[in-house]
Amino acid sequence: MEKFYLGMSFSHNSSACVVSSKRGVLAAISQERLNGEKNTKELPFDAAVKCCELSGVYNFEALAVSHYENMSTDYLEKYGKKYNLHSDNWHDVIRNYFREHTAIDFEDIIHVPHHWAHAFATVAFYDNPKNGDYLITSDGFGDGYSGIIYRYGNDEVNVSLPLRASVGLVYQFVTGALGFTELKHEGKITGLAAFGQPKYLREFYSLEVESRNVPLTEEEEQMVEESHIYDFGDFLKLKKATYSLVENLKAAGATREDIAATVQEYAEQCVCKWIYENVDEYDYNCYLSGGLFANVKINQRIKELGIFKNVYVCPAMGDEGNAIGAAYAILSDNLPEAKISPNQCGTIANERLIVGESDKYSCRRIANDNELARTIAEMLSENKIVCLVKGKMEFGPRALCHRSILYNCDTKETNTWLNDKLGRTEFMPFAPVCREEVADDLFLELDGGRDSAKHMTMTFDCTPEFIESYPAACHVDHTARPQIVSQNEDPFIWKVLSIYQLLTGKKALINTSFNLHNNPIIESTEVAVKSWITSGTDVLVVGNTVLEKI
Repeated sequence: MEKFYLGMSFSHNSSACVVSSKRGVLAAISQERLNGEKNTKELPFDAAVKCCELSGVYNFEALAVSHYENMSTDYLEKYGKKYNLHSDNWHDVIRNYFREHTAIDFEDIIHVPHHWAHAFATVAFYDNPKNGDYLITSDGFGDGYSGIIYRYGNDEVNVSLPLRASVGLVYQFVTGALGFTELKHEGKITGLAAFGQPKYLREFYSLEVESRNVPLTEEEEQMVEESHIYDFGDFLKLKKATYSLVENLKAAGATREDIAATVQEYAEQCVCKWIYENVDEYDYNCYLSGGLFANVKINQRIKELGIFKNVYVCPAMGDEGNAIGAAYAILSDNLPEAKISPNQCGTIANERLIVGESDKYSCRRIANDNELARTIAEMLSENKIVCLVKGKMEFGPRALCHRSILYNCDTKETNTWLNDKLGRTEFMPFAPVCREEVADDLFLELDGGRDSAKHMTMTFDCTPEFIESYPAACHVDHTARPQIVSQNEDPFIWKVLSIYQLLTGKKALINTSFNLHNNPIIESTEVAVKSWITSGTDVLVVGNTVLEKI
């Protein structure tokens, strides 16, 4: 008998999902897409309601909840102020809200440990793990740990890392110490790293030991006493030690590029060493999840260890994926066979909301998808920037041509002017999208990572053809983070790419997320139109409606 589960993640980029025991994920969405606040910690109650609307399911066997700290009524009230919550324990806070304000009902509430939810988030998107496959997590922290290694089919976790050894936290703190925003701009550090040299590895390797001796102020000791986070004292000590190290390095003349290169190399070495030393049987598959695996260079290095048959990276590798992981953890002994793509479980934009005449743009509808694909390809061949909102919205941080901006990647100068137009200050190049039929012409050693490349979660070394012909999507170290599209899984964008190649001879396009700087990826038609007009780009496609700047 088919059973249904509502999954929720209370954390940075909170999220919700509906999972069927037979059909897998039916709907998933992050709260940030609905409230417009990037990486929001607002309780994902709106997201849960939206998932029920999308799936048509309102009655559940259980609500599966994941969080990175002790659950409390204080946390729920802090991040759920708009919901007017009330009760004496966190179970009842949630249950009372849904029963009083929605049609959602569930038999039970089950709390799933943070890293356990991470571990099972990945399997929703790939082939189910076999006994002996490795489920590996790594992030800042959760329930007192920064990572686990679990062999599927075992009774317990094989290896765990404490918070004080968190590579993810060091990376996060370096991001802040270099003047960027923690938990938001770590990708900028990855981009900067390619422009520097890892000169300070010895200093970074001493961080864990030195942080243990960092004194806390009375105020900080009080914060630890009041915190619901496991080992919050270790968190504060590691943060102070990392900030101090970066300040000392800068005072001694270190460039931000060299510091970024060092923390990137440090992270790659630490994670690969940890995995290599704790894998005792080779040629099994590896499933990666957790915020550190948003670092696509680390994922490439893990694949290059050569000890895994395939490396599968969760498309929603951050805490938003834990909504799915929590539900799948409950089903861990009997996983659904049906798999999804992250662009199969979100909302569809409403074309009817595009109304009214304008002297700024023309508007037409092209009902036939084949004709629409040709029109888009022709516009791209004319070097027009196309903002595409079509099909279901992606789940996770990567835009996979359903909420994307497409453009040619023929010249290096594209990085500067397109980033400027979008209000971004990224150091990474734009990512490419190509068809699977030409992928081996453009990227080296795809085997072991092809499935992850469908979701744009791993870098690969580029071929001479790609380096020469697509410089806007190739980084200075001659790597790229591609999305590889198959005709079977995404026939529409595959058709656009095919026609574009026929018209231009080019095999790849830039694919970057459709959002203005520091805003979530587009969810609604209203935000799509406003963002498009603000950006001043050439074309907006919403469903089968085409708006073109006059």
